[in-house]
Amino acid sequence: MSAIATQFVQMHAGGWDEMLAVLGPALVVGTLIVIARRSRPLDDESDDDPEDTPSTEG
Repeated sequence: MSAIATQFVQMHAGGWDEMLAVLGPALVVGTLIVIARRSRPLDDESDDDPEDTPSTEG
């Protein structure tokens, strides 16, 4: 085996590249979720009031 191939196999053997392949996108998605939750407008409390919604009964 050539020196480059041996070095590549040794780098791959630790598993760090697979860990980065999973944790990298997970970190990006998690960061985007946190940013979206912080920037969303606050919910209006009056939307949950049942007296404000029209009745569909009878």
